[in-house]
Amino acid sequence: MARIIYPEEFTEQRVLFDLVKSKDDADGASSVLTSLLTKKGINLTTDLTAVDEAEVHNANYIQLYLDAEENRKQRDMRVDPVFKGTRAAVQFLKSYYKPDVEALGTWGIRVDGGDRIVYPESFLDRVKLMFKIKARHDSFPPTTSPLELFLTEHGLDLNVAAVVLNDAKTFNADFRKNRRDAEKERKLRDNKMKLVILHLHTIGDYLMKLYVGEEQKAGDWGFTIDYSPREPKLRTSTIRPSSQKTTTGIVIGSIFTNTGTVELYLYKGRTKKGEPVIVQPGATKGMNDGYSSVTVVNNSDIITGEYQTLIHR
Repeated sequence: MARIIYPEEFTEQRVLFDLVKSKDDADGASSVLTSLLTKKGINLTTDLTAVDEAEVHNANYIQLYLDAEENRKQRDMRVDPVFKGTRAAVQFLKSYYKPDVEALGTWGIRVDGGDRIVYPESFLDRVKLMFKIKARHDSFPPTTSPLELFLTEHGLDLNVAAVVLNDAKTFNADFRKNRRDAEKERKLRDNKMKLVILHLHTIGDYLMKLYVGEEQKAGDWGFTIDYSPREPKLRTSTIRPSSQKTTTGIVIGSIFTNTGTVELYLYKGRTKKGEPVIVQPGATKGMNDGYSSVTVVNNSDIITGEYQTLIHR
């Protein structure tokens, strides 16, 4: 049985709306939609205004996301080298205090039930740890800190590191604000499109019944007609921080949409092998040959991911 596959991603929704309106405008008074639009109180010119406003919000969303990623990059460029040095310093202190590794607690360093160092995962917790280590180091009289020789040997300066970390904290604050603002713009975009999408469904359903037996004619209005025996289902999936999930039964030729606020790594098949495709928030990836099953990885340590796929029931 023929059916319409309605787009889920804004750019494609915009394209579909423009095609419907262009054909209705071109057909004029003879348009097959005239009576339907009147009956349902649908004004495509009013809808066009909403779509144009949604496009502005979408552009803002994309720019804010790009700004967020740049701030994240700048943050990580600063904190990663400092944290690498911190890990080395912690291992040195572990050796210094061994077997009394519990003494590392006075430096703010967490040790599990044995002697394994547990490093924090989140950016802010890592920064807190590094400042705790600096504070403990500074608490010793000059040149008497157990860490002094290590820092001298490796040319490390905790005062310089503190300046770098404060810069990183500023970039992190900007990163988080960009992400929050981006999410607001995405919601504003989606709110503007709600009624438009409802109207597109009304028009599509009407055309399919008008052209029963020749449903491909609805394609003249921009609608994608599916003739598969079973209706696919749009599935929304969530993926926890620092985890992966495999989705199977994906419709070939459909679209994978990252509907969350964190980038997702997409691997072809049921395992995390090969080179991944990185799908940014709001972006899409075509599910072409070989993508009937995908493994999705969320590398964020604090943010839950979300994505949509069209699957066979």
